[in-house]
Amino acid sequence: VSTQVSRWAGMAGVDGMGDYEVPSTEARSTAVLEREDDVDTSGYTTEASDLSSDPAVVDMKRRRGCVVCFSAKCCCHVCYIVQFCLYVVIFPSWCKYLVTAPMPYAYWGENWPKFPMVKPIERTDLARQAGDEPQITMSAVPRTESACDYSCSEELYGYQTDEMNFPLTLSLNFSSLVKENAHTLFPIIITSTDFKHWMLAADRRNSAPQPFWRSRTAGAGRGFSMTTPSCTKRPASSFGNQATYILACITWKPKNVKELKETESMNTTDLAEVCDAIGGVCGWPCGGGQFMPSARLPTCSMDGIIDVKAFSKEYVPDAHFAGHVEVQACDSFDPYAKCYTDTDPMSMWKCHECVVEVEEDEDDADDSGDDDFEDPSLPGIPGLSGASGFGSGLPGAGGLGGGGGVPPGLAGDGGDGGGLPGLPGASIGVPALPGLPSPADPGLPGLPGPAASPGVGPGMQPPPGLPGAQRRLRSSAPRRSLYSDEEDEDETKEIYKSLPRMRVKLSGIEIPRGIHVLASPMVYMLTAPSVEGPWTKLYTTADPTDPDELDPPKPIMVKNGKREVMKTQDGTSRPDPDLQHAMNISNLNELNIDPESCFGRRGPLYVVACAINVSAYATYRFERFELGQKVAPPPFNDRCLAVAGRCGSACMGHQEKMPHCLENGYINHSALVGEIKLQDNKQLPVYMFVYVLLFGFCVKVIMLCPGIFSPYPHCRNYAPELTEQLRYIVTCTPSTAGDENKSTTMRNIIGCISAMPRGIRCRYHVVLLDETHRVEMRVCWQKLSDVISAIPSTGGNSYQENITDFFGAWCEETKKMDLNKIGAKVKELEPSVMDRICGKAAYRRMTKDGSWMSFDRQALAKFEAALDELENDIRSDNKWTRVSVHRDDVFDWVPKEQNCMLRLHYIARAKPVEDERTNRVQHVAPGTWYYKVPADATLDDWLTLRQSAREMQYGRDEDDDDAHIVPLRTSRGKAGGLNFVENYMVVVSERPENLYNDYQDDAPCLYSIADARHQFQHDFMASTLPYFFSKAGELDTKVAFTQCPQHFHESQDKTDYLDTNNASFFRLNCMIRNCSGGVSSCGTNGTWMIKHRDSQTIWESQKVRVRDKSRGNSKRVEVVERRTFHESCKVEDTASSLQAVVAGRHSQFINRKLSYGMAKAAVGYLAATQRWAEGGVVLSLQTLTSCEKGHWMVFATLLTFIAFIFSLLRLVTMDVDTWLVVKLGLVSQEVMDIITIPIYQTLHWLITELWERHLLGTGIKDPAVYTKMTMQMVMWLVMLMACLFVLWCITSFCKAFRRKCCIFPDQLRWCGRLLITMDNLTYFMWFWTAFFWIGFNYYTAVTKSHYHFQFEGMMLFMLLVNVLNWGMIISNSFRYSLEQSMEANEIAHLSMDNIWRSNQLFYMTAPVQLFSILVGIKEYLRYKFYGMDISFWEGGDRGEAAIKIVKYWTLLLVIGPVIAWTCYAIFAHQYLNAWAACIVVTIIGLDVLHPCAYLWVGDSKLTREEADKMKWWQKLTSSKWWARRIYAAVLNPTLTGILKFVGPAYFLLLPLSCLTTTYFGVNAAFMMVASTQVR
Repeated sequence: VSTQVSRWAGMAGVDGMGDYEVPSTEARSTAVLEREDDVDTSGYTTEASDLSSDPAVVDMKRRRGCVVCFSAKCCCHVCYIVQFCLYVVIFPSWCKYLVTAPMPYAYWGENWPKFPMVKPIERTDLARQAGDEPQITMSAVPRTESACDYSCSEELYGYQTDEMNFPLTLSLNFSSLVKENAHTLFPIIITSTDFKHWMLAADRRNSAPQPFWRSRTAGAGRGFSMTTPSCTKRPASSFGNQATYILACITWKPKNVKELKETESMNTTDLAEVCDAIGGVCGWPCGGGQFMPSARLPTCSMDGIIDVKAFSKEYVPDAHFAGHVEVQACDSFDPYAKCYTDTDPMSMWKCHECVVEVEEDEDDADDSGDDDFEDPSLPGIPGLSGASGFGSGLPGAGGLGGGGGVPPGLAGDGGDGGGLPGLPGASIGVPALPGLPSPADPGLPGLPGPAASPGVGPGMQPPPGLPGAQRRLRSSAPRRSLYSDEEDEDETKEIYKSLPRMRVKLSGIEIPRGIHVLASPMVYMLTAPSVEGPWTKLYTTADPTDPDELDPPKPIMVKNGKREVMKTQDGTSRPDPDLQHAMNISNLNELNIDPESCFGRRGPLYVVACAINVSAYATYRFERFELGQKVAPPPFNDRCLAVAGRCGSACMGHQEKMPHCLENGYINHSALVGEIKLQDNKQLPVYMFVYVLLFGFCVKVIMLCPGIFSPYPHCRNYAPELTEQLRYIVTCTPSTAGDENKSTTMRNIIGCISAMPRGIRCRYHVVLLDETHRVEMRVCWQKLSDVISAIPSTGGNSYQENITDFFGAWCEETKKMDLNKIGAKVKELEPSVMDRICGKAAYRRMTKDGSWMSFDRQALAKFEAALDELENDIRSDNKWTRVSVHRDDVFDWVPKEQNCMLRLHYIARAKPVEDERTNRVQHVAPGTWYYKVPADATLDDWLTLRQSAREMQYGRDEDDDDAHIVPLRTSRGKAGGLNFVENYMVVVSERPENLYNDYQDDAPCLYSIADARHQFQHDFMASTLPYFFSKAGELDTKVAFTQCPQHFHESQDKTDYLDTNNASFFRLNCMIRNCSGGVSSCGTNGTWMIKHRDSQTIWESQKVRVRDKSRGNSKRVEVVERRTFHESCKVEDTASSLQAVVAGRHSQFINRKLSYGMAKAAVGYLAATQRWAEGGVVLSLQTLTSCEKGHWMVFATLLTFIAFIFSLLRLVTMDVDTWLVVKLGLVSQEVMDIITIPIYQTLHWLITELWERHLLGTGIKDPAVYTKMTMQMVMWLVMLMACLFVLWCITSFCKAFRRKCCIFPDQLRWCGRLLITMDNLTYFMWFWTAFFWIGFNYYTAVTKSHYHFQFEGMMLFMLLVNVLNWGMIISNSFRYSLEQSMEANEIAHLSMDNIWRSNQLFYMTAPVQLFSILVGIKEYLRYKFYGMDISFWEGGDRGEAAIKIVKYWTLLLVIGPVIAWTCYAIFAHQYLNAWAACIVVTIIGLDVLHPCAYLWVGDSKLTREEADKMKWWQKLTSSKWWARRIYAAVLNPTLTGILKFVGPAYFLLLPLSCLTTTYFGVNAAFMMVASTQVR
C-alpha cells in the first residue's frame, strides 16, 4: 500500500485527471483490512449475498431462447439518428429550394402592373413560331400628319401636344392557335418609342366590330351572315302544335339557286344536290315544346340544334356539306332594328303576329282547307283543338289541323280526328257532336249547310267560345282596314303567328374556286314537320315588277294599346328577292382599333399587337387593363399567344433607320419573342430570411448533434465500497443575505446532511459558506450541531445511521416549503411550519411510527432540549450582526464517535471593507487586502497567515524578498467562496486525525454545490455517486462532474409564466447533450470530482494581467491561492465546464428530482438570464482571446462552425457545377463524370417523376432546374461526409497513439462536447434573429411582398421538416424516459407547456441579450485592461434594468398586432402575404401575453375583500382594481390552457396552411430552428 501511495503522489490536478490510476480491488481490500481496527464497519456488508446458493430462492423467470439485442431504447436511438441525418439533408435542401426553385408562374412579372400570363407555360412557345407571314397582319404606321390624331393629349394636359395615336386594322392569321384550342382571343396594343420602355395603349375596349377575333385564320376567317324577314310564310298549321325542323340551305352555285327558287317542295335526299352547306334548328317553337325535350326528335340535340353529321349520315349519305352554319333568333321582329341573337333553344323562341293579304276568291276556295286561320283571341274548349290548332278542343277531340286525337275505340268513320261513339267523324278531322249533323249532312234548320265552315252550319259564324271557332277578316261585307281608313273590297287580311326573325351565320368554309360561282352565297330557309321532309320554303317572295302579286306578310306591333301593321321606311313593300337570300361577307379574323390613349410622341414608334386568350381574364381574376400602364419589355410570348409589330417614324415623312425594324415596316419577330427565363425568388428579402434560417439551422444542428451518440456507461447501483475510492465528499452551501435567512439555510443544511450515503466509507463534510459574516447565522449553525450531537446512538443502530434516519425524515418534512412560508419577508413562522423547520415534526414522526419508537425517553431528553434551543433560535428576528468581517471565521464540528463520517463546518471568509476610490481588482494593488506567505509556509500556516492580512497603502513598498504577497481575495463572488472552501477542505483533510494512512489519502474527492434555496434529497448522493464509476465499479476519472436539474415544486408548468424551472433546457437540451457527456454545470446541484496536482500546498503562481510600471512596464508574476473554480466571470459554472471539456473530461446528467428548490420571484429569473448572458459574453471574449492550454480547440471548433455556415450559404447562393476536388486538381473531370453522370441521370428520373405528379409545383417546362439543385446538394453532402470521415480518422489515430504532450480530441464525442462549449460561448450572438423575425413580419404586414413560393413544394418540405423535428423530440424524450423508468422508476416528461415557455423566452430575452452583450463587452475591457474582479454582483445588479426592458418589450409585442390589423383593415389587405404576417405577429403577441401581464400586474396587492368594498366609480379610477381584473382575465388556468396549444396547433396546421399562403411555411421553419437555450 505504501508503494502504491508513493506512486500516486505526483498525480495531475483537475485538468490531469485523465492520468490518474485507480487502485486495484486487491489494494483496496488490503487497505480496508488494515483499517478495521480503527473504523467500525460491522454495520456494513462488504460483499453482496449470493442468492443463487440460497435454496429458499426459486428462479421463477424462464430463460429466454435468444438474447435481446434491439431494445425499445435502442430503437428510439436509431430513429433519432435516422431523423437527424434526414434533417441535415432536407432543411438545407429546403433553403436551396426557396431561393432556386422557380416562382409560381402566376406571379411572374409581378414587379410590373398586372398583365395575365400565358398558361400553362408550355404555351409560351406558341408565339415563337415564325412563318412567312406575320401572325397578326397590321396596318402600317402612318407617315402623314393628317393620319394622326393629336387630341388624345387634351385629356391629360388640357391642351394638345405632339403625343398622338392613330387607328389600326388587325388581322389574325395563325393556324397553330386552332391546334392549341385557343378559342376567343382579345387584342392588346403595346407601344414604345425606344424598344425599352413599353406601355399599353389599347385593348378590347377599343376594338370593333367585336372585342375579340371571331376567327383565328384568314381562310376560316371569312364569315357570311344573313338576317331573314320579320314574317315567315303563313303555315299550314300552328308552329306550336307540332314538331318543326328549320334548315338553312346555303349554296354558291347559280344552278342550285335557280332550282331552289323554282321549287316549292323537295325531299330530304334532294338537299345533297342543291345545298353546299346546311344547318338549322328543331323542336316545338312558339313555346309549344317547353315540356318536350328536343332530343326526342331524330338528329336533334338537347339544345334544339340539328346534328348535321348525324343528319347527313342517316338521311343524306352521299352529301358533302362544308362549313358551320348557325341559325339563331333575333330579339326583335322589327326589320329595321339590329339583330341581336342569343343561344336560346327553339322551344324558347318568342313568336309574333303577322298579317297577310289573301284574295277573296282564293280564300273562298280554301274555306274547307287547312289554310283557314283562327283568331287567337277566341279561346277554345279545353282539350278540343281549334280550326288550325291554335287553342284547345274537347278532350280527345282532334282539331282541324289534326293535332289531337281521341281514346282508342272512339274514332269516327273519316278524318284524322275521329268522332264520338256512334257518330261519324268529320272528313276533315272535326269530331261530330251529338245532335249535330256531320259536315256531309244538311245543316240545322235555318243554318247553312256543309259548305260552311267545318264544325258549324254552312254560312254561319260559330258563337264565341265554340270549339273550332275562327277569326276571319273578310271583305264580303265592307269593313275598315287594319292599317288604313279606306275600305278594300277586293282583299282579305289574315293574322297568324310567325316565327321570329333569324340570323344565319356561315363560317369555317373555304370559298369555292371556279367560273360558275356566286360572289356571295345564297341561303334559303326550309322547314319540314319531320326530318324526312317534305321541305318547303319558310319565306315568301314577291316579284317587285309584278303588280298582280300580293305583298309579303307584315308584322303587327302594339302601339298605345292598338295593333298596327308596321310600314316600310322607304315606302316600298316588296324587297328584291335576290337580296333577301344573299349573305353578306365579313372577315371574322379582322378587327379595327380606335384608340383613346396616346401611343407616344411623333417620331420613332414601335406598335405591337398581342393576342391574349380569354382564359387569362378568368384564371387570374383579372378585370381590366389600365390604359397607359407600363408593360414589361420583350419577349412577349409569355403573355401573348400571337404577336406582331409595326415600326416607323409616326406622322413624319422622313423615315429613320430603327433597330429591329425590317424593310417591310414590321418588327423583327425574333426581337419580340424569345426563351422565357425562369423567374425565381433571388431577392434581398428572400436571401435575408433564408440566411437567418440557415444560421438557426446551424445552431439547431449543434444542439441536436450530440444526440447521435450513446451516453457514457456508468455503474447502475450504489454500494458503500464505491466510497473507498474517494478521499472525502463535501457539500457546500453558499449563503448570503436576502431570502437566505435562518430557516432557508437550515432547510438546505438538513438536506445536505440527509444526503449522506448509508455505509459511506469516506468522510462526509457539510459546509455552510456564510459570505456575509452573520453572527446569528453562526449561532444557528451551532444549535444545529448541538442537535446532531444530541442524537442518541441506541436502538440497535449506529450513531451515523440514526443521524441518517432522522435527517431523512426531517428532509421529507421540509422539502416542499417555499419562500412565502419561510422567506425573509415572513415576520413570524406559522406553528406548523416552525415544527417542520425545527425538526419537531420529524421527531414526532420518528418516535411514533419510525425507527425511534423503541428509544429510551431519557436518552431522547437531551435531544428534545436541543430541538427546543434550535426552535427558539430560529424564532428570533432575522437581524444580522457582523463583526471582524476582515478576518476569516471558521468553526468545525466533529462527531462524538470517531467511526461517524459526518463533519460540519461553518466558514465565513474574510470580507474586508475596501476603499471605494480604488478599483476592485484581482491582484495586489493599492486599496486591496493582502497577506504575506513565507517561502517555508505549510498548509497549517494558511489560516494563520490570512489573519494577518492588511490593506495595501499607496506609496508604501510592500515587497519582501523572503515572502510572497498574496491577495486576500481574488474573487469577491461565488467562485471565490467555493475555492476558499475547497482550499480549506484540503487543509482539513491533511490533518492527522483525518488521514486514512492508505491509498485514500491521495484519492480524488467529490465537491457538491447546493445553493441556499435548494435542498438535496436523502437519495441525492446515493443516486449521484454511481455516475462517477464504471460498470465494473472502478472510479472513472474522466468524469468531471454530474449535474441534476433544478426543480421548483411551487412553479408548475401551467403557472410558470417566466419559465423559472427552465424545463425545456433540462428536459430536452441536457438530455441530448448528455449523449456526448457535454452537459454544462449549472452551479447548484452539481457535483465535481477534484484531484489536485499537489495536495501539500494551496498556493500557485499566475501572471498579473495589468502591467507593472515599477517593473519596467511588464506583467509581473504573483502568488495566489489555488483556484479550482474559475473566477474570471460571473458564470463560474460554465467556465469550469469549459476547462473540463478542453481537458478531455466529460459530464453526466441525472434527470431526476434529487433537489427541491424554493423559487424566487419570477422576475428574479429574468435578472439571472441577464447575468448568464453577460457572463457568457465575457467568457467568450476571454476564451477566444487567450492562449491557455486547450483553448485553441474551442477556437478551431468556432472556425469549423463558421466554415459549415459558409458552405451552406455558398450552397444556397451559388450555382456550382464543378467539384472541389476537380478545382484542386486532385481528380480529373473525366473521372468525376464517370461517377457523377449516372447519379445525375438517376436524380433526373426521380425528379421528373415527382414533377409529373405536381409535387414540386408548376411554372417550368423542364424539371432540370430541380435536378441541378439536387445534384448540388449531393455534392455538398459528399464533401460534408468526407470531412467527417477525415475527422474520424484523426480522432481514431489520436486515440491509438495518444501522448501527454499532444492534446487533441481522441473521440467524436469529445468533438461533440466542443460543439456544445462553442454553443455556450456564442448562443447570445443570435439574439438578433428574434428582432429580425419580428421586424420582418411587421414589414410584410404593411408592405407588398414580391416573393412567392410553390405551394406544393412548400407543403412537402414543411411536412417533412415538421415530422423530423417533432420526431427527434419525441424519440429523444422517449429514449430517456425509458432509461429513467428502468433506473429509478422516475420520469420527467417534456410537456407542451415547456415548449411553449421556451418560445416565450426566445422572444422575451432578445433585448436582454442585446443589453447583456453591451454590458459584457464593457466588463471584459475592465477585466482585461484594469485587472478588475468581475466575478460578483451586488444586490439586484442589472436585474432591475433587465426586468424593465422585458416589461416594455413584451408590452410592445402585445400592442403590435392591434396596430398591424388596423393597417391591414385600412390599406394592407390588398397585399398578398399581409394577412399571414398579421396572423404570425398575433401568435407572437399571444406567446408573450402571459409574461407581459405577469410583469405588469403580477404583484397586485389588492385583495378580493378590498375590491368588493369599492364603489363602481372607485374601481374605474383605481389602477389596482384594473390590475386585479387584468390578472384574473389573463393569468387564469383556462386561458393558459387555451394559449399553450395555440403554438403547437399552429405547428401542426402549418403544412395545411401552406396551401393558403407559403409565408406560413417560412415562419414555421424559423420557429423550428429558433434557439431558446439560456445556458
